[in-house]
This record gives sequence, C-alpha cells and structure tokens, in this order.
Amino acid sequence: MFDIVLVNPVKIRDSYSVLPLGTLTLGTILKNNGFSVLILDFNYLWEKGLLKKGEDIETTLNLMSSYLLELKPGIIGFSTNSSCHHVAIALSEQIKARSSIKIIFGGHQASLTAVETMTKYPWIDLISVGEGENNIVPIVLALSQGKNVKNIKGIVYRRENEVIKNEDIELLEDLDKLPMLDYSLTNLDLELKKSSNIAFPIEVGRSCPFSCTFCCTKTFWKHKFRMKNTPRLLAEIEYIISNYSVSSFHFLHDLFTYNKSKVLEFCNLVAAKGLKFKWICSARVDTLDEEMIKAMKAAGCEKIFLGIETASTDLQKSIRKNLKISAIWEKVKLLKDYGIKAEAGFMYGFPEETEEDVNLTLNMMMKGARMGVWFPEIGILNVENGTEIYYNIREKLYFSQDLDNIYLCGKEETEYFYSSFKENPELYPHFYDFDNKTRQKYKYLDKFMWILITLMFLGLRTTISFLIAVYKNNILNLYLDMTDTCADAFKEIFVENFAVAKGNESVLIDQRISLLEKLLLLVKDKKENGAILYQLFDLEKNIIHLRVFGKLNDKMQLQYDYNLLQLKQSGTIDDSVKTFAIRLNKISESKIEICGEV
Repeated sequence: MFDIVLVNPVKIRDSYSVLPLGTLTLGTILKNNGFSVLILDFNYLWEKGLLKKGEDIETTLNLMSSYLLELKPGIIGFSTNSSCHHVAIALSEQIKARSSIKIIFGGHQASLTAVETMTKYPWIDLISVGEGENNIVPIVLALSQGKNVKNIKGIVYRRENEVIKNEDIELLEDLDKLPMLDYSLTNLDLELKKSSNIAFPIEVGRSCPFSCTFCCTKTFWKHKFRMKNTPRLLAEIEYIISNYSVSSFHFLHDLFTYNKSKVLEFCNLVAAKGLKFKWICSARVDTLDEEMIKAMKAAGCEKIFLGIETASTDLQKSIRKNLKISAIWEKVKLLKDYGIKAEAGFMYGFPEETEEDVNLTLNMMMKGARMGVWFPEIGILNVENGTEIYYNIREKLYFSQDLDNIYLCGKEETEYFYSSFKENPELYPHFYDFDNKTRQKYKYLDKFMWILITLMFLGLRTTISFLIAVYKNNILNLYLDMTDTCADAFKEIFVENFAVAKGNESVLIDQRISLLEKLLLLVKDKKENGAILYQLFDLEKNIIHLRVFGKLNDKMQLQYDYNLLQLKQSGTIDDSVKTFAIRLNKISESKIEICGEV
C-alpha cells in the first residue's frame, strides 16, 4: 500500500519507456517528506513483459486499472501530455468506478486544459496547474487527511458541483533548490541500456523566452527562462556518472544556448575539471556563435537539435520564429567544421502557408542533408492548447477521422476514443484539422520526406539529388507522383516510421529501394534525363547491396550507357550515349571500392 502512486504519461501506441524527470522530481520531494511513493510506468511494464496489453483497447485499459487498484494507493497522480491525456482520463474513470481513491492530474495537457477537464470529467478530484514542486506536498497532505484545499495555490478543484480555480502558484526562481533525484524510485535498467545509444536525460533548465505561435511550453512555463547553476548541474552529472557509469547525456531544456555566459561557464568548468562525457542539447541557430560552438565541442557536445521550422522568410515572421535564413547556413557550417552533428526540425501545415513556402522548406532540408550539415525531420503542425495558433483558428477546427494521418494514436485507439475526441474540441485540438493550401493535399509529407532522407543516408545520395533536379526542385510534385502512382507501396513502407513494420533490416532496406524503383521506372520515360537517373539509381542500389549484404572481397562488374562516376563526383554529366564499365569491390565491412573505365 502506498500513500500515492504517480503514473508516468501512458501512450498505448508505440509505447516505450522514457525516464520521467518531472514525475521523478515530485516523487523525490514526496519521499523526502515522509510519504510512501511508487512511480509506475506502464510503458516499462509492457517493454519488459511484466504486464501484457489486451487484444483491444478496452481490455488493455481494464488490465491497467486493475494493476493500479491492486497497489491499494490512497492517491493516484497522472501526468499527462497531449498524446496521452485521453488515456489517463479513461483509466481514472475506471478506477473511480471501482474505488474511492483520490485522483489528481498534472503535467502540460492537464495544466493547459485544467478547468475544461475538471468540468467535463467529475471523477477527477484535483488538477495541479503548472510547476508542481511547491504544492505537491500540501496537495497530498490535504487529500490524504480529508482537509480543505481552498488555500493551496496552483490548483483546480471541485467544491460540490462547482469547479474552482485557485490563484496561480509562483514559478521556481532557483532551480538549484530542486532536490537531487532519487533514482531508486524508478527502474533504470532500460534507460541505462539505451544510454549507450540514446543519451541519459538530465534536466538543465526550463522555458524559452521566445514567442513562437505554435509552441505551448512557453505558456506552461510562462516565458520564465531558468537554468541550473553550473556547480549544481555538474554535481548531478558527476553523481550519475559515478553511480550508473553513464557517459552520454541529453540536456533537457527548450533552449540550452540562450544564456551565452552560462554555457561558456559550464563548458570551461568541464574542461578545468577534466571531465570526460558526451552530451546533446537543443538550440536556436541565432543563439550560437563560433566561440560558444568551440567551447561546447571541447566540453563534449556531440549533437545539437535545431528547431528551424520553415525556410520561408514570410512564415518565419508570421509564426514569430524570426530566424534569418542566410544565417542558418553560416551556423550549421560552423557546427560541421567543429565536428558537432546537427538534427534539424521542420514543420508544415501552418494556417497561412503556401505551396511555395513548403517547397522552400523541403529544399532546405535536402540541401542540408546533401551537404552533410544535418539530419532533417519534418512533421505536420499539431494545434496545441495554449498556443496563439489555437486561439486564432479554434473556430475553424474540425474532426476528421483520417486514420492514416493521426499519428498521436493508432487506428484502434482513435476509433475507441472517437466520441470523446469529437465532443471535446477544447480538450483535443491536436487531433483536429483545419483547411489550408497544404495540409490535406500533402497529408503524408512527413512520411514521404522520411523515406527520401533515409534513402539518401542509406547510400542513394546522388540519385535523390539528381531526382530532385529532374523535378526542377519541385519536391511537392515529386511527392504527388510517388503517392499517386505508388500508393500501395508508399503506404506499406511509411508505417516503419512508427516502429510497427514487420521484417528484419534487410527487408526494410529492400522495401525502401523497391518503392523508389517503382517511381523511377515511371520517371524513366516521362522526364528529361530520366534514363540517366534510372541507371544512376541502379549503380547506387548495387553499391548498397554489396556494402550491406556482400562478403569481404566480393566483386561486381556493371555496364552503363553514361559516365555515372562523373555524375557522382561532379554532379554534371555528358549525356551522349557510350559504354562505361564499372567495377565494385568490397574492401571492408562498410567500404566499396569503385573503379570505372570507358
């Protein structure tokens, strides 16, 4: 029996265990104040095989609620985000129907929809709004002792049939006052196993001072930018290294590089202490300069996530991101020069977006990938509570049961929660759509770009670049041809982006290459230079197969009508037809020697 069980965000589709730093912070505070606490991660239980999912959503929810009830807690606290708020609501309804356990909610989505959620769902007893570190103890004390909560700041609660919102609680001014996390409250085995490839998460600060119209975290954090001081942050890092043999960290902060002096202080102290660990972080390109990049590299930074969003100058202004497009290339080149990898995040489907805007973005993505300065990803805009975009267009939102396009949950989950989503647009705008010039026509663009980019990094770099040139840089037209003429093959492959594809790695590679080949067979006779493109594809396809599946010293003799090596090396080609022989030799596990002669 526990005083309180804190439940991590639960995503039924593609669930995987993630270290819950917010929940862990609250659990540590409660434990330090004498409460018996359990942090429950259903994602962990499923991943470890300690609990099975049901054959359908209803059975899965029953198994989850039964598991919680068997723990016999006095209070259950759910942390929710936009992808799991509906799951927590369904679970809490089942629990309340079978017990008198107190139910509290917290987290981003619960906070941003607190009054609406409490009004709609009477089985929830209380919602903690915003940062919970300063009010979690009085909340648990009051609920466990049956006392009145009317004087507790930062909560929404129910008094008889009335929903009451108390005065906001003050944000933490000094993050150094947060306790050192008690990792014994959670299971670290999966996280430590992943940390060899995916860095171990550590909170380094909170909030962002900028005002992007699509971002809800600035609303949650109230624009209050804060960072832990360097001695405190390094003390946490050294503790984790010493106790868990971690050597790579993910610095969790919307904008780690905003305060240059803090970043330089951190990097310089890491160097002065001779600490050796790797780390990744998030940044805006306009907060980076060469001095900072050099110091970050010396201190172990190996990758930075850059939120760029769009290559359209007009859109940069309208979404208030306000990045200068020319400055982006300058900064990412610096990152490459200093050996720091970059991941670039983009979005499409903004209300005011045009096809020209999207093509600019797609070409920027591919240009950076071709130059080797970043690995780019793109996603469709989700309209989130607490954002300017939501308030501007909420009257235009509609629910469309487009099961292929809802990626926050799967087909079965969407069908199960259909009525809840449909009846509560104020709670679930992220499942809604709106009409513009790009969203419906290019609804699978994120999957399409994922396929193109992974093909490029797989080894079809010149083929993809030449393909885009054949389409005269109109990548949207390329998208339409692929999704129209290769629809079945395209829909079959994009599910791998959700980690539900069946088959081993070789099958997935062949699926990607086969999809492209279907398109190129159509392009071959219809587009200028289509024949050259198809032969170039054949060459790079054979290089990939020899590199991935061939044995050491395997050889391959090929013959083409064009000087494809010249095209691969310089990007230009003499299109007069001759006979060119190319020999491929596998000289190491990852290297192919390419020899050619007329």
